[in-house]
Amino acid sequence: MELIDWLENAAISNLRSKHENAELITREANTTLTVILSAIGVTIAYFANQLSSDKGIASVALIVSIYLIICALFLVNKCLRFEDFPAIYNEYKNLNQPSIDFEKLRHLELANIQIRCEDADKMIHDRSIWLNKIRISIAVSPIFAATVLAIQQAFFK
Repeated sequence: MELIDWLENAAISNLRSKHENAELITREANTTLTVILSAIGVTIAYFANQLSSDKGIASVALIVSIYLIICALFLVNKCLRFEDFPAIYNEYKNLNQPSIDFEKLRHLELANIQIRCEDADKMIHDRSIWLNKIRISIAVSPIFAATVLAIQQAFFK
């Protein structure tokens, strides 16, 4: 096996693993969205239930619902929106260059694969950072609810 063959195989394998990583992040984001939507449903139901008996608690439930909806919107916008992800293989029209020496074309394509790998790394990094931020925001939602309740009772009772 020549060096160029080995480099091409390694580069393609690397880009495939980045696709798998992106798919994993998408699955995790979908799971997180399911949890958030469930929490939104519970807090809205609690809001509706408390509306007739305790308007203070109902208002806290409403504010927490809005907070969770904002988290869900950020999750969809930053982690689940469809974007072009770098392709594993280049398109035929870009590879079919009879005027360029085949070995030179292979090296140029390796440089293109490297660029696609770097683009994929940035997208994966950005999505994973946002996914982690949103998960932390969801994890602190009970603290947010308690803070809203404390403020509501201190200033609006």
